Amino acid sequence: MSLALGALAGVALDAWLGEVRRWHPLVGFGRLAQRIECWLNGAPGRGGRARGVAGWCLAVLPPVALAGWLGMHLGWWWDALALYFALGLKSLGQHARPVAQALRLGQL
Repeated sequence: MSLALGALAGVALDAWLGEVRRWHPLVGFGRLAQRIECWLNGAPGRGGRARGVAGWCLAVLPPVALAGWLGMHLGWWWDALALYFALGLKSLGQHARPVAQALRLGQL
């Protein structure tokens, strides 16, 4: 029941507030992933499967573990907040409307 409540609340927050304008967690994650990639690979094109796996482990596992721990300790409202930050449904609609209109008008 709490998972459903968190999901509904996260979607409602996204519909109400839209995307975060400053300090968006996914933008921060992208910057972190880019730094890890540069640190592990050095110059672009130098890498390998082992470095890719190490980069994934460094970039993905700590935030997922933290989110899981917070979800266990803080309950449904943490799930709602995490979904709100990750969803971006309202923003996706705002960006897709001009593309859909151009397609309808045949203005590719």
